[in-house]
Order: sequence, then C-alpha cells, then structure tokens
Amino acid sequence: MKAYNVRELKKSGGAATMLKIGEFSKLTQVSVRMLPHYDEIGLLKPAETDRLTDYRYYKEEQLPAMCRIKALKDMGFSLADIIRIMQLDGDNAALDAFLESRRAELCATLAETEYRLKLIDIAKKCGNFFDSNSAYAAKYRQCTNQIPPEAFASGGIC
Repeated sequence: MKAYNVRELKKSGGAATMLKIGEFSKLTQVSVRMLPHYDEIGLLKPAETDRLTDYRYYKEEQLPAMCRIKALKDMGFSLADIIRIMQLDGDNAALDAFLESRRAELCATLAETEYRLKLIDIAKKCGNFFDSNSAYAAKYRQCTNQIPPEAFASGGIC
C-alpha cells in the first residue's frame, strides 16, 4: 500500500515500512489525539515509539486492525468491549455472542424509540398537550394502559 510520506526504519533482517502517526491517522481517518489513547488503553499499540521524542510509528499491517476497530465503534461497542473482541483472535463463536448481544441491545433501544415516537405523534395529533382533560391526555392514558407493567418497572418507560 502506498502511503503519504513513508519512513523506512531499519529492522534486524531488513527494512519495514512505517507510517508516522499523522500518516496513519489520515489513512484510517482516526484523529491523532485518539491514537495515543488507544495505545494507553491497550487497544492498538504503535509498532514503534521513539524513546527520545515519544513519537509513534505504525506498520501498514496495522491498517486492517484499525478498520475492524472502527467498524466495531460504528456498531456501538464500547472501547472496553472492542478490546475484548480484538483479543478473541479468530474465535468466531465468541465474536458471534458479542454481536448477538449488541444486536439485542439495539433492538431494545429501537423498541423504546418507536414507543417514544408514538407518544410524540399522539401529542401532535391530539391538541392541547398541557390540558389534563384534553384528547391528548385521554389518548396518552389509553396508550400507556396498553403497555405491559414490566416495561414501567424497568424504569425505561415513564
């Protein structure tokens, strides 16, 4: 892969293509500020760190790992979960369990959002929101009476 300004660092047994932190940031579209944070929490360590300047260098081979990290972030996983997922190292069953768990969380959030949208639609259609004797108040009571009691007990609704 051709990078912007690539620095060659001598390694035992040959030269390895290394990307400066800014170059790696541009290629991955991850901010230069976040890369040191990922290093600190153990998510993605730079391939090399200059001992004098503390400047970080990354290998081109680290680009796919960063793409996986970004994909997991886009799915809404926490950084702690992403660290655990990245450590699975090919354990597809464990990965599937993480993905299914996240899917269930998103489905629950979707159901709550759909309920809230329904309440907003009722408020818009039924007129005076602030009058407890209004059509809105009656419709709201009717709507909330259709919700199972356990939904209220969880604290997620009303």
